[in-house]
Amino acid sequence: MQLFIVSNQSRTYYFTNNNNQHFNFNADEQFLPVYEWADENNKKISNLDEFSEVFLPKCKLGKMISRYMVLVASEQKLLIMRPYQIYAVNAIMSCIEENRGNGYIWHTTGSGKTLTSFKASTLLKDNPDIEKCMFVVDRKDLDYQTMKEYDNFEKGCANSNTSSNILQKQLNDPADSKKIIITT
Repeated sequence: MQLFIVSNQSRTYYFTNNNNQHFNFNADEQFLPVYEWADENNKKISNLDEFSEVFLPKCKLGKMISRYMVLVASEQKLLIMRPYQIYAVNAIMSCIEENRGNGYIWHTTGSGKTLTSFKASTLLKDNPDIEKCMFVVDRKDLDYQTMKEYDNFEKGCANSNTSSNILQKQLNDPADSKKIIITT
């Protein structure tokens, strides 16, 4: 896994090492897969010195590589999360660890909500206090699409279902090793 940083001192970007095909303009996403860092208020941190102070400390860099990168094996593509996705994952984790109730993520189409939910789910499933992690979507086609994306990120990591009976069995079966459930 490789993470690159490029800068001209006033503009700084980060991105993963991928094949040339993954650096082509993606009309669906409307941007190249290079990102600027931002703070929690979405204020861009473009200056190289400021960027280095917040992005390059060993612990931060280690987390970026170990927690916020995903290999899409089927496409041989390495993804790295954008700042707002990382802040969302951390907010979800904090909310659950502090038992502060429920929440939701709202963002535009193509913003990376599925990747955000995947990373939050996979980090949460490693917590021994969490029995199951459910990702609830509002329609069946999104259920299928989400399951397909999760499988692209990590084959077989989640269960989907086609009925309430199957969902109930997935929730109650301690032998079911899949801790992530995608459902409507």
